[in-house]
Amino acid sequence: MRTIRSLEVVGLAVEVIGLVTLLLAALSQVSGTDWFDALPGESQYVIQGTANLAILQAIVKSARAMDDRDPERRHTYSNEVDDLASKAISRLIGDRMEAAVILRSQAPWPKLVRHAVFLLGAALVIVGQLLVLRHKSLRASAA
Repeated sequence: MRTIRSLEVVGLAVEVIGLVTLLLAALSQVSGTDWFDALPGESQYVIQGTANLAILQAIVKSARAMDDRDPERRHTYSNEVDDLASKAISRLIGDRMEAAVILRSQAPWPKLVRHAVFLLGAALVIVGQLLVLRHKSLRASAA
C-alpha cells in the first residue's frame, strides 16, 4: 500500500513541476515575443524615417535648384540631390540588411528553447497525470 501511495505523491509532484515549467515558459514567451515582435516594426520605422528625411531634403534642394537662375548653382543643387539620394539608398539597404541579419541570427534559438520548455512542461504534466491514474488503477485493483 505504501508503494501505491508514493506513486500518487510522485505523480502529483511531477505534475506540479510540469505546471511550474509551463508557467515559466509562458512568462518567457511573453517577454521574448514582445521584443521579437517589436524588432521588425521598429526597424521598419527607422528605415521609413530615413527614407522620408532623404525625400524631404531632396525636395528642398530641388526647389532651390528650380528657383535659382544661376546655371552653375542649379547644377550644384542637382548634384547634391543625386548624392543625397545615393547615400540614402545605400543607408536604407544597409539598415534593412542589418535588421534581417539580427532577426535571422537571434530569432531561431530563443524560439526553439521556449518551445522545448513548453514541451517539457506539458510532458511532465502528462506523466504526472499518468502516475496518478496508475495509482488509482492499482488502488482499485487492490480493493
